[in-house]
Amino acid sequence: MADNIVTVRENEIDSVLGHLPHMNSVDKALLYSFGLDEIVEGY
Repeated sequence: MADNIVTVRENEIDSVLGHLPHMNSVDKALLYSFGLDEIVEGY
């Protein structure tokens, strides 16, 4: 479940908090959660 999703401007980010080596998996999960996985094929 995707909860508490918010848009953050890039200039509001002060520093990197960590490293996510599997960001591709996170992107796919978000696309699925928002129902965009069928629209963005081959992502």
